[in-house]
Amino acid sequence: MFEWLLDYASRTPVPELGLRRLPVDFISWHAYYLDPTIDYAVMVPYLRHLLESKGYPRSTPLLDSEWNIAPVPPYAEGDLNASEVGAAYVASTLIAMHEAGVDGQVFQMFVDPGVEGYSGGTFTTAGVPRANFNTFRLFSKLRGRQLKSSSSDDWVRSVAYTDGQRVYLLVATMMPTPMMLANGLGLRRRIEADKIFREAPNSVTRQDVAAFMKNGKSLPAPLQNKLSSILERDKNTIDQYKEKVASWNNGISLNISLSGASGRPGKISRYLIDSDFSNGHDDIQQAIKEVVEKNKSMLRQAKSRLEKLGIGEPGQKAFFNDIRTNASIGQTLARLPENKRTQVKAVFQQMVDEYRGNIQQVMDRKKAQLHKEDLSWPDSGILAVPSEPYSVQLFVIDK
Repeated sequence: MFEWLLDYASRTPVPELGLRRLPVDFISWHAYYLDPTIDYAVMVPYLRHLLESKGYPRSTPLLDSEWNIAPVPPYAEGDLNASEVGAAYVASTLIAMHEAGVDGQVFQMFVDPGVEGYSGGTFTTAGVPRANFNTFRLFSKLRGRQLKSSSSDDWVRSVAYTDGQRVYLLVATMMPTPMMLANGLGLRRRIEADKIFREAPNSVTRQDVAAFMKNGKSLPAPLQNKLSSILERDKNTIDQYKEKVASWNNGISLNISLSGASGRPGKISRYLIDSDFSNGHDDIQQAIKEVVEKNKSMLRQAKSRLEKLGIGEPGQKAFFNDIRTNASIGQTLARLPENKRTQVKAVFQQMVDEYRGNIQQVMDRKKAQLHKEDLSWPDSGILAVPSEPYSVQLFVIDK
């Protein structure tokens, strides 16, 4: 699709504006169920090459303008968005985008849309934070200039910074799901097959290549051999994936070392998101029900207070509609007699305070809180930390 778009833009002049071709200010796409270990490292160089081959700057901004694991319910592999899997996916994807050179990104949504079973946001409609919200919180704690960091495992991604006083090391463990792997391999195959097609004899069509990849249609030997090697590699990747999943499900250990550090590091603060910490997924539905019931009670009480102030049904409707539309009551107050404005404003403020209190009670639940613990750097120089297949950890290390 991008090749067709850039090809069309590059050969379509706009004489009325004195343009030899259509300008391309940026390339934007939506991404769901990608494999962070494959997709961005393959897709971004491909897009840069396409831009350059069509005469556009390689530096043209690339924007992933909507992304998450799954776009809409029903979710094929369960509600991964709302769990620790979603938190790990956010971390691994942000690091992958950064490493590949994506210029900008927009997560799917801040708050769920309100459709039952739709976990698209970092917050539910009741204001309950998801585990992925805590991932964004950990990224917000990174400070200073970036340091080089590396991992010996594709499913473990890291990024490190220092502000001169501390080192901030964020590590994400993200075991791709079968759908993520299938999509990642599929994208890589399409890009590689496209490159091979462009080098093929003119007698070979894209349909011929697609037919070979799908059902083994015969092609000229050199071309067929190249495509066969891609299919064989992906088959081996799937076999290795199954073995690795079985191993990871038994638990993993992260062995962390710092190179170039003078002396032994000081105190370590470890923040953790996994199935047990910084993740209210298990009881989030109960929390939502509690918040919704408390908010209903809050609305009933507000309605009663307005009635006591002599505010009739039309005025009450305008009051609540003003809150829903504008998150304030400025328009309502402007329509009221001056002697009632202060009292109605007090009703609104009481609603705000009660709502914040209801949400804070959820935030105060132990599993919803951002987990933090203190560690000490071992004499061995290697910090060994147990981990789950889906986790996000931030280590703040005093120099």
